[in-house]
Amino acid sequence: MKPHPHPQPARGAGGSRADDAGITMVELIIGAALAALFLGLMVSIFITGMRTEASTRERDSATGQAQVITESIQASVRNADLFTIDGAVLRARVATGASDWECRAWALTPDGALMYTTSTSAIGTDPAAWAVLATGVTGTEPGGVPFTADGLLLTVGLSVAVGDESVAVTSGVTAQALTDTQALGCW
Repeated sequence: MKPHPHPQPARGAGGSRADDAGITMVELIIGAALAALFLGLMVSIFITGMRTEASTRERDSATGQAQVITESIQASVRNADLFTIDGAVLRARVATGASDWECRAWALTPDGALMYTTSTSAIGTDPAAWAVLATGVTGTEPGGVPFTADGLLLTVGLSVAVGDESVAVTSGVTAQALTDTQALGCW
């Protein structure tokens, strides 16, 4: 038998030829490009998710602060026989029982803190020692004030900001407590 002029390469166990056993440079570059594209997509999705979660957390915090403010003011003014507004300071005389009264006040400071205090006597105008109810607050009523009144109807207009998110609050409440006796002097 005559030898074949071009010998065939030996075949591997799977029937492939020995020169087909690796990957080519083109296949390696295409595989690396696809992996980089996939990783870039995954990083983009991860970063978008983190930003969305941070934005949601900030909005939830601003919403929570806005609810605390609204509930505090509405519950107090609804149980008040009267209230006064002096600039960014709201004071209310609030019924706390059949014949008990308490003075409550809220003040929006120039640095955006909404302060709150209670007392069994008159409340002054300096909120420096009052408790902080919320921060990042601005007034949204005409003139940038947080409170306006029409008789016994109080309108509250605020915006609460946390990070890049803000929540607007606009509400109204009427003082409804009635009194036959001399109530506490709050101002």
